[in-house]
Amino acid sequence: MSYVEILILRRLRSGPAHGYELRKRVEQTTGFVLHNNSLYPALRRFEEAGAVTKTAEPQQGRPPRLVYTITDVGHELLHDMLADLSADQAADDSEFLARLGQFSLISSA
Repeated sequence: MSYVEILILRRLRSGPAHGYELRKRVEQTTGFVLHNNSLYPALRRFEEAGAVTKTAEPQQGRPPRLVYTITDVGHELLHDMLADLSADQAADDSEFLARLGQFSLISSA
């Protein structure tokens, strides 16, 4: 998994969000512009893995809004992604910096 997935799960720790809101959270906190062609496939993979749940939130006169929530599995996955940093990933500035800002989430064990 890449730093994009870390950014997505990290922002979901702040609370449930729909896709547009999640994109804005990532952009506001990191400056990284997250595109739909990265966001939604990642959310689909996370949902299939049990890392996030998706619920439909009704909207008047519009299709339901899909809201994503991180699960306990997602918290564990985020921790594991942060703790597992290969030499190749550490050498990549984007991969390293995405993890650096999240080190406080890693348990000392």
